Amino acid sequence: MKTSLTLLFCILFSLPAVAQDIPKLGEIDTADLHLTDCDFDPGAGAYLLIATGETHFYRGNPTVLETQYRYRIKILKDKDVSRGNVIIPFISYGGRQFIDRVKGFTYNLDASGKVNESKLDKKNIFTKDLDKRISQITFTLPDVEKGSVIEYTFTLTSKDLMNDLIPWNFQMDIPVRYSHYEVETPDYMDYTYHIRKILPVDIKKNEGNATTAFTMQNIPAIHDEPYMSATKDYQQHVEFQVSALHFPGYAERTLNTTWDQLNQQMLNYTDFGQQLNKKLLYTPGIDSALHAAKDSLDVMNAIFNAVRASMDWDGRDSRGSAQGVKTAWEKKKGNAGDINLILVDMLKEAGIDAYPILVSTRHHGAVQTQYPLLTQFNLVMAYVVIGGKQYVLNGADQYTPSYLIPHDVQYTFGYIIDPDKNGFVFLKGDEQNFQTSVVLNGAINTEGKLKGTADIYNYDYSKVPRVRALQNGLERLKNIYFSRSYPNLTVDSLAVQGQANDSLPLDETLTFSVRLNKTGNYVLFSPNLFLGLETNPFTTDRRFSDIDFGYKQSYTINGSIRLPKGYKVESLPKNIRMSMPDTSIVMERIMQLDDRQLNYRMSILIKSPVYPVEDYPNLKEFYKKMFAALNEELIVEPEPTERQ
Repeated sequence: MKTSLTLLFCILFSLPAVAQDIPKLGEIDTADLHLTDCDFDPGAGAYLLIATGETHFYRGNPTVLETQYRYRIKILKDKDVSRGNVIIPFISYGGRQFIDRVKGFTYNLDASGKVNESKLDKKNIFTKDLDKRISQITFTLPDVEKGSVIEYTFTLTSKDLMNDLIPWNFQMDIPVRYSHYEVETPDYMDYTYHIRKILPVDIKKNEGNATTAFTMQNIPAIHDEPYMSATKDYQQHVEFQVSALHFPGYAERTLNTTWDQLNQQMLNYTDFGQQLNKKLLYTPGIDSALHAAKDSLDVMNAIFNAVRASMDWDGRDSRGSAQGVKTAWEKKKGNAGDINLILVDMLKEAGIDAYPILVSTRHHGAVQTQYPLLTQFNLVMAYVVIGGKQYVLNGADQYTPSYLIPHDVQYTFGYIIDPDKNGFVFLKGDEQNFQTSVVLNGAINTEGKLKGTADIYNYDYSKVPRVRALQNGLERLKNIYFSRSYPNLTVDSLAVQGQANDSLPLDETLTFSVRLNKTGNYVLFSPNLFLGLETNPFTTDRRFSDIDFGYKQSYTINGSIRLPKGYKVESLPKNIRMSMPDTSIVMERIMQLDDRQLNYRMSILIKSPVYPVEDYPNLKEFYKKMFAALNEELIVEPEPTERQ
């Protein structure tokens, strides 16, 4: 279900007033009701006409702030009618936040051109607790249909100023006509802000009431792109950081203006630093594994595997322990913070130099190392160095072996929390990559079917997602990696080996048949099978985000195909070798026909895990040629008979 709000957690802080004349709540311009498209971003399913945030501080309590939000959206297509279903999350733990003053309206034109207004009934506004920490307000605006304009407003009150400074996003998943945001700076607070932008931002400061206003207009939607990291890495937004408090009568207090200060803060936190160096009892299984360990690497793996086997992850990422590591270990269940701080404690107890490391997974966004903001991180993992090699361990991940840096943090910055060795490290494992190798043997018959066997070997980052799929059964693996990708494929049998051994690839052995395209007596055969490279992901003319594969890649297929008796290949494709201008991607294709036996080899090596958006034109052109070569079809035709 689409919601019109994750817009909520797009705000940091602001104050009253809107910089230009815009329609007030309840005032509707009939021209907007007649709109059928967005002029600067055609084809959108909905159009955010107005987005404003107005925040002020309680004069009697300077640690409480109140924010009024307003959103007005034009529904352009049927698929976006669901934007009338609104979900607004908030942090309810300890009464930290609450939402009130919710109002909502839907505007429609009747047959005579008159504006009809439907008002949200307060009885249809519901509050639901998602867990002990997070709750949500939900409501459905009435009478929403294609052509409607919907509008709603609400107030969020926050009682913990230091933890509620959230960025304001000007750019959304639909185009935005007008986005306005103001920030009030009380006398007792200093702050800095940072703007990520492409389009112009109008910034106005009013020294009289200590406000700064930010306005953007006509902002195209931001869309997911293939191999894109977090959307927020590219969204146009403004983010703030409180740098100092100087209340009358109190000494000035700086707030995380340096990473060292943030490190000390984390060490003092009850749910983080005070959970370190706890004496957790080893299970008999861990004790026996440690006695059998030959070196530090064996010790690390024994504890890592034991914690993963013992703990049940509740599905939540976290920067800290929700219940305390001792309680979580006793219950054998917890969030990722519980599990990974348990892992750090046990590794330390066993004499391993292990540290908690704050990380930001790809979907959460890249860490800007110049800004000491805790909110840039969404997870804590365990960091170990043995023999000069770094290991990044996530005990909540059942499938990534210890020698692989988890894919969702590979080639990112993590921050070690420690009294003496705190600091950034770049998480990089160049010796492992995404590697798939296929060995295929088959024969084409005169009915236009290819029947054969294939062994598909998956190494490192290629193995992990397949092992994860396999946990839901062999049928699940078959559907994801074979049936969906090859509609004309029939899998007669599938066997898997190596899933339980980290030192072996995942070996998928299958017998199969593929219905080939056939025209008359001509059979068309594409040798590109089981590599996972069926469709070119880079076909759009424009791109705004970097291409983030997250790993280096290697693909190889060695095939041997027997042609039907009395048939030949019309024209054997040429042997080719092509590469990017910087040789970061290389493709080779070799084909040989001996009598009716076609032998071929195709290989692709992608040496770079990330390509900047400036390289997209070259990458797009190369991929076009590469996929043309991969999918070039051989025409198998009857040999001519001799005339009598």
